[in-house]
Amino acid sequence: MLGRIARLRIVGFVLLVLIVAGVGPAAAQDVAAWTIMFYSTADTSDIELPMVLDINEIEWVGSTADVNFVAQVDRTEDDPSWTDTRRFLLEKDQDPELVNSEVLESLGEVNMGDPASLVDFALWAAENFPAERYALVLSDHGGGWAGIGWDQTNDNDQITMLELDQALDEITGALGRPFDFIGFDACLMAQVDVLRVLAPYADYTVLSEETEPGYGWPYDLILPFLLDNPAMGPAELGQIVVDAYHYFYTDGPAAGVEDHYDLNLIDLSQVDALDAALTDFAEVAAANSADVLRAIGDARNNSLVFGGRTPDEQDAYSAVDLVHFLTLLIDLSQNSDVDAAAQALIDAAAGVVVHRQESEALSRGHGISVYFPRNPAVFEAYGANYPVEVIYMTTWQAFLGFFYGAAVEAVPPGSLSSDQVISIQGVFPGEVVSIHQPPVVVFDTDGQDILEVSFSAMLQLEDGTLITLDQSPLESAEETESGESIISFPDGLQTNQFTWGVEMPVVTDGEVFIPTVLLSDRSDPDAQIVSGQYFSSDGESVTAYLIFDIETRTVTNVWGVSESATAPFTIQPQPGDQFLPTWRFYDEEGNEELVLADSDPLTFGDEPFSYQYEPAASGTYLFVIRVEDIAGNVYLDSTTITVDNEALDIAYRGYTDIDLGMNFLYPWEWPAPVYIVSEDGSSQTIISNDEATINIYVNAYDAADSDEMLGTAYAYLDDIESVSYDEADEEPVTIWGYDGTIIPYSFDVDGDPRIGALLSIYVPDLETGFLVDLDVVEDLADEGIEVFNTMIGSINFFMPPEVNVQE
Repeated sequence: MLGRIARLRIVGFVLLVLIVAGVGPAAAQDVAAWTIMFYSTADTSDIELPMVLDINEIEWVGSTADVNFVAQVDRTEDDPSWTDTRRFLLEKDQDPELVNSEVLESLGEVNMGDPASLVDFALWAAENFPAERYALVLSDHGGGWAGIGWDQTNDNDQITMLELDQALDEITGALGRPFDFIGFDACLMAQVDVLRVLAPYADYTVLSEETEPGYGWPYDLILPFLLDNPAMGPAELGQIVVDAYHYFYTDGPAAGVEDHYDLNLIDLSQVDALDAALTDFAEVAAANSADVLRAIGDARNNSLVFGGRTPDEQDAYSAVDLVHFLTLLIDLSQNSDVDAAAQALIDAAAGVVVHRQESEALSRGHGISVYFPRNPAVFEAYGANYPVEVIYMTTWQAFLGFFYGAAVEAVPPGSLSSDQVISIQGVFPGEVVSIHQPPVVVFDTDGQDILEVSFSAMLQLEDGTLITLDQSPLESAEETESGESIISFPDGLQTNQFTWGVEMPVVTDGEVFIPTVLLSDRSDPDAQIVSGQYFSSDGESVTAYLIFDIETRTVTNVWGVSESATAPFTIQPQPGDQFLPTWRFYDEEGNEELVLADSDPLTFGDEPFSYQYEPAASGTYLFVIRVEDIAGNVYLDSTTITVDNEALDIAYRGYTDIDLGMNFLYPWEWPAPVYIVSEDGSSQTIISNDEATINIYVNAYDAADSDEMLGTAYAYLDDIESVSYDEADEEPVTIWGYDGTIIPYSFDVDGDPRIGALLSIYVPDLETGFLVDLDVVEDLADEGIEVFNTMIGSINFFMPPEVNVQE
């Protein structure tokens, strides 16, 4: 393991120096049960105050004769009352704002990103506060393999993994023993790359796979347990840390602050077995590369990813849950050797993670991540330092090299043109579209190992630039053997279709409304993201992201990313703070430029921000389909669409079905219609309000004439239990020049009365008959009938295009 040989070389010398200098274990005080060393790099503006709050939380508990809480805290120059680096024995104090413990040493400005600073502090703490057990807790921004502790005052220097190895080797060598416990109150540190470094130097560690909420660990909830039972071991302490953290953000004082959080207790004695299993898996996967390349790509593309909520951030950190990736790979792979090696690695990972707690949003996580950029282009853009800074991860680097090399060999750059891979066949039913006449875009893909397909709708401005008003991934769903739904695109020629609602997202604080673009959250399919700039009331600003819940369409979290940070951090908005979304422009050469919206900012207040959809601005749009494959090659095709949303009734939106050749209106606020194909090949479109108390069903039939369809209508009604209707109540109607019949009826469901109306119509040009069925609870009959009449009054029919669309 790392550092073990070097530690043995220096341990005798360091102990000799300590003895000669008269510094023995009992030179300063009696030996306590525990000394916990807090190394706090609060020299980072965006999280300085929460980290100082942590020190106050520790003071709230306070050291005892049995337990020493020793801290070295570095601060920024933002608060002139304290800008230097100070050392404390944190004594009990109930002032929640000021650190009142005696300053044992004032060191001036210290570079906390220098491993020598960590060594100096730890040896000082052990010398002056000897104990039977030692714990080390490092606090600041974390970046997995990229390091921890970015010191803002010292050019954002951080402790890299190699430097951490060096520091821990020197500290434990001097102590003559490993730490009992090492904790990281920091983001993204539960990574194989980090565990490999820690394994020789501690028995247990606690770390997070995901970014941590801004408050970090709740020390005032954790540490009293240690004071009550100083004899507890490191495993018990670690479990308390994990459980208190989970309680704090789930049911405790910070409940609702963040919905993505986890913490994990790791048994470092099991890391050797994990490393051996990782080596075996990498070798087996490389030996069977031809069989599993696509399976690896799809598994990686659908795995839980940590490190931020936007695609760019997740590409930068590329921290993938190891077990989730391997589980998907076993589902997708057809190679028994690879499956066996993946399962052995899963089993090894299970032995390493002793205890885990996570939020519901991270339920697919398992406690250990691995650095795994999704394609070679992303690795080249963000991972250039990886082979240098984690030279000890040779096995995993070899795996990445094999995967990227095989991907490029399978789809060499330039081997396929955009014309070959993606082709928009047409926009139906016409090129002038609106919220009432939404376009169905039909396009072909004919590629290999396609992993992502997305669309963008960009309005062309008078100066020729383009502004993106809507974009979204297009998903092709597949269910794995274990029942998980994943995104997967078949190889070869596929004809696809999707409908654009001719709308644009608008974010609002209730007073100001700003068109924006919703970004997909790769770690949470139930969230959407808006990028922009956050302005605090004190004049500071930072790049930030609003996280919206799709169901409620309201902001659940705000994340910031500063230039000095390696990972995003939680922002707690205060009344009066503001946010301005980013607009995305493209010039005539296709270069993207991010510009803050030309608008008054949104202002945080009592009610959360929300988003809604409004009709897209009228004008000429460039509609782009983007395809990306396993090697990171990108293919594009585009078409021009004219949007005319002027003077339309925005209480309703349109639904277009190019397979049946029909278009109709339904209420704007209702969910999108659902199209179902039964096992017998028949189809049904269901349109319902949120509560499913008003439902309209559209069924299509092969028929010869109107009389046959009317007979089908009566048979349809007779299949409804407790139905009641009178043929004398039939109403003739004419729709789009075709004669039809409406049959009112009633029925009940479990004793609750309901009202129905069934339209029967035959369209000779399509050689198709339709039944449009209203089903509404009796109390909402008037509303349901109004929606039904609007819908059938808006129906128009057209000849379906001759395309064979893959379902």
